Amino acid sequence: MADSRTPSNSNLLQYKNNSTEKRKVTPYLIAFGRGYSVTIVETPTGFFLRLKQGEQRINLQLDLLKLLEATAKIRERLSKIVKA
Repeated sequence: MADSRTPSNSNLLQYKNNSTEKRKVTPYLIAFGRGYSVTIVETPTGFFLRLKQGEQRINLQLDLLKLLEATAKIRERLSKIVKA
């Protein structure tokens, strides 16, 4: 019986393309502590928020517009603090 992770001949090209795309991942570590880490991961298919505790990982797809809105508000607060 064939391994479910091994592609059939008809899907080989698609499998190679997918495995190549998986290598194009850029992580941005944004928070960590006590065995936890939070990373924004950029992939060819989008941006994900990765939560990691030990070996357990959870990937959440990001709403980039909401993220940019929150980042702008954070920037505003920081600029007020720096000016004070």
